[in-house]
Amino acid sequence: MKEEKLHRQTEDAETNNSLGFLTMLQSTLWAALGVQKHENQKRDFTHGNAYHFIYMGIGFTTFFVCTLVGIVHLVLRVIDA
Repeated sequence: MKEEKLHRQTEDAETNNSLGFLTMLQSTLWAALGVQKHENQKRDFTHGNAYHFIYMGIGFTTFFVCTLVGIVHLVLRVIDA
């Protein structure tokens, strides 16, 4: 039963020729770490849209930098106290 559902979802994704948000987020996070399976890379290049990955990368980078700035501000505030 679960296998049929998973198989149907995979076929639907291949038919739509698009990747879901979570799949793109996962690919972006693995790319940020510098590791990714070859199968996932092939899937991204065949079914993904370059602009979506660019937007996802910019969003992730912005989030990452803001998080680092927040941590630095928090540490400096604790040191000054």
